[in-house]
Amino acid sequence: MRYSQCIFILFLLTQIAQVKVCAQDSTGISYQALVRTADGKTVGNGTVGVQISILQTSASGESVYTERHTLQTDKSGLLTLEISTGTATSGSFHDIDWADGPYFVKSEMDPEGG
Repeated sequence: MRYSQCIFILFLLTQIAQVKVCAQDSTGISYQALVRTADGKTVGNGTVGVQISILQTSASGESVYTERHTLQTDKSGLLTLEISTGTATSGSFHDIDWADGPYFVKSEMDPEGG
């Protein structure tokens, strides 16, 4: 391999590493859900109460952060939110040490808005 090819490959690997580091942004997590009632009907154009918890270690692990949202679904029953922008009820999203995972997202919904 020629010297110029080695330099190019090294440059390329450096750029890829930079993209990975820059892409890791912990300001929030996008979340979407299709909301249905217990009998399977979608909740279109409805007000829905949502509680999101970040659990550590397992799907039944300790909650390190919990927040609540009150949202409007679209006509298809779809809701969209960003985890970290709700009303925090415990913990702080920005204090989560993501290297100390694994972490799991638990969502709870009340299709009647509560």
